[in-house]
Amino acid sequence: MLPYVLPFWIILPCLIAAAFLRGGAAERAVAVLYGAAAVASFLPATRAVGSWAHVETWIMLVDVALLAGLLLLVAGYGRWWIILAASLQTLSTLAHLARLMDPGFDRVAYSLMEGASSYPTLALLAYAIWRSSRRSSSEAGRGSPRRARRGS
Repeated sequence: MLPYVLPFWIILPCLIAAAFLRGGAAERAVAVLYGAAAVASFLPATRAVGSWAHVETWIMLVDVALLAGLLLLVAGYGRWWIILAASLQTLSTLAHLARLMDPGFDRVAYSLMEGASSYPTLALLAYAIWRSSRRSSSEAGRGSPRRARRGS
């Protein structure tokens, strides 16, 4: 495993746990999508040194599925951070299109483009979990004024 990938595999399970402990439904859904996509990315045993020489078909399918899932969540929740995460995932997914259109596209550039959104999307999820946690704790401390207004 490459050294810059190891922190991702440490951070992601922590964020998934935090999403289920402190996050709302949107945070949990995105965490599940990220976890499933990360595991699915390494299912085939084709991840050898020298990969990215051709279009990574399985990774492309995983990226498209993740993008579709994020777009469904955008439609359902409309949260700005999910919109931004979907936008970043779109850039990663477009890396595959670039490689398909130009087989001579540099494999290092392809690899970097495809994985460039990984850490920023984790940061977005961490922020969303933190905001959700703050929001739920402040509502609990105030007796949930939103519910009081609905009933009056």
